[in-house]
Order: sequence, then C-alpha cells, then structure tokens
Amino acid sequence: MTTSTFLDHFSNVTDPRQVGKILYPLHEIFILVLCAVLSNANDFLAIQVYGEEKIDLLRRFSKFENGIPRHDTISDILSVLNPKEFQECFFNWVRSFSGLVQGVIALDGKTLRGSHDEWNGQKAIHMISAFASEANLILAQLKVDDKTNEIRAIPTLLDLLVIKGCIVTIDAMGCQKEIAEKIIEKGADYVLALKGNQASLCENVRLTFSDRKEETCFKTVDKEHGRIEVRKYYMDDKIDWFHKYYPDWINLKSIGMVESTRTIKGKTTVERRFYSTSLPKDVEKFSYAVRTHWGIENKVHWVLDVTFQEDGHRARIKNLPQIFSTLKRAAMNLLRQEKSPGSLRGKRFKAGWNDTFLVSLLSRELSTI
Repeated sequence: MTTSTFLDHFSNVTDPRQVGKILYPLHEIFILVLCAVLSNANDFLAIQVYGEEKIDLLRRFSKFENGIPRHDTISDILSVLNPKEFQECFFNWVRSFSGLVQGVIALDGKTLRGSHDEWNGQKAIHMISAFASEANLILAQLKVDDKTNEIRAIPTLLDLLVIKGCIVTIDAMGCQKEIAEKIIEKGADYVLALKGNQASLCENVRLTFSDRKEETCFKTVDKEHGRIEVRKYYMDDKIDWFHKYYPDWINLKSIGMVESTRTIKGKTTVERRFYSTSLPKDVEKFSYAVRTHWGIENKVHWVLDVTFQEDGHRARIKNLPQIFSTLKRAAMNLLRQEKSPGSLRGKRFKAGWNDTFLVSLLSRELSTI
C-alpha cells in the first residue's frame, strides 16, 4: 500500500532546503503530518509523539531512515513552503477524485485565530474556502489579507473551480456585480446575500417584500434543545424596478427573502435576510441553496474549531498557518469520504488506535466518489 494518490499531487511542492543537508525528506513530513492529523493529533508536539509511537506503521509508507523529527523541526520545514504551490497541489488533488461537482458550492471565509501574533504585529490570517455540499468536500481555499479583502480573493478562487451547472452561494461580503458576472461566466448560478455593503439595494428589496409578502412561501421548522425556529422563504421575479435602477447586475432573475422566527425559553425573535439570485422563481430550490450555505458553518468551520481545534493552535511563523490549515482540510476530506457510521471525531480516534482503519483511509479508491 502507498499514499501515492496524495503524494503524487504534492510532489510538485518545492523544497527550499539546501540539498545534501536534508535529514527528513519532504514527502515523509507530509506522510507523518497527514497520518497524525487523521489520528487526532492537533499540534506539532502531538504529531511528533504520534510519529515516535507509530514509526513501524509509517515505515510501511517510506523509509524514515532518520526517524521522526522534533516538533519544532516539523513546523520549521512546513513554514518555509510556498503556500501558493501548496494550495494548487491541494486543489489538483481534490479535483483528481471529486469528478464533476454538482449542486451547491458555498464560498465562505474563516479567520485562523491562533495565527494572531500581537507581539510581532501580525494579524490573524483569514482563509476563504469553497465547499461542495453534495460531495461533502472542501474544493479549494485561498488566504486573504483580512476579511475585507474577500471581494478580491473570490474571483481568483472561482477561476480555480469547475462549477458549470452549480449554484454558488456567498454571504453579503461577496454580493458584488463583478462576482456575479464571474459566476455566470463560469456557467453557474448565484445566490448572494444582501446586507449593509449594498445598503440601497438591500433596502429596496426589503420594501418589495413588505408589499408582497402574502405570496406563497416555502416553510421549514427546526426543533432542538428547547429551540424552535420557523423559516419562511419567499421569492419575487416581478422586478422591473431592479433592472431599471441596477442595470449592471448580470442575469439577475429573482430576489429572495428568508424570515426566521426563533423561540427560545419563551422569548421570540424575528430576523429577515435578503438575497439576489440568477435562479428563476423556484422557492423550494432557493430555500435549499440558502440552507446549504448555512451548513458550511456546521460542516466545515465548527468541525475545524471543535474537532481539529484549529483556533486553539498557535501556528504563527511564516507560512505555517496556511500550510497546516490545508493539511487539516485534506484530512477532513479523507475522513468525510469514509462512509461508515460515526462522527469525524470518533473516526479520528479510531484511526489513531486502529492501524488497519488508518490504512483504509489512505488507500481508499477515492475516484469512486
């Protein structure tokens, strides 16, 4: 058994270390970190300890002639890698087994809070990811300087993706004419949230629904842990006013509203969210796209924070935050394609305790996804 599916795609990453002084080959570092993260190691000390305890298993994949490097050596090696090269390798690796992606592609950003270094004046790194909900895969991600620069990064991320026939959903930060145009250019549809960054447009959409809210809606009800939330979804395609006052919006066919009524311990609150979309009027399809976008918080961000403890890990030096976050997302993708019952957290424990299970994760025929 080999890890060639993964390593073949990451072999293009340039090793900047001086030839002849390399004790720990780059591919062995990748094998070590990937196996350790799959097995519930969340920081570099845990990765070192995992490697020392599992050296016989790791030698099934490579020689590891010089044993396992110290935790600071692992982080130093990863920190000097080219993050752009690494992201391209990650993207090509995912594309090699994901096939033609369908359904909703959610684009959303996440701040790596552990990368903040106040002493050296380094802001926390912000990453924007593309998540394919039906395939349950992170397709690609890019670093942005801060959350406000998502607008610049989103077109670059879209250029990486093959999204023809998909629905791309983005929160209010991405509600821009240029981004809508890029999505249409790529052969996809868009559902873009409206908020303060498009204040005039958002207010006009709000006023439209205040006049026509009696139209048929699609309703969902969620009940859990003493909370009841009723969501009503509305669409309107009678929007001549929109095309008159906002003519630059390409292929905009409908506007949408979600009214959420939440009751917790007898207290009720109402929240309304507004959207622009290239979808024809189909309230159920619109509701599916919106609900699926919200799922990225639970399926990606929450899992990274709670299961992989991403925010708690203080990865700060050079390019380390980007590289390590990408390796965690690679591990998440592998775990998500393992279809036996159980949580990702449970599967990570199982991978750490059961070598056969870990090997099955790495040798899985991912092209069948």
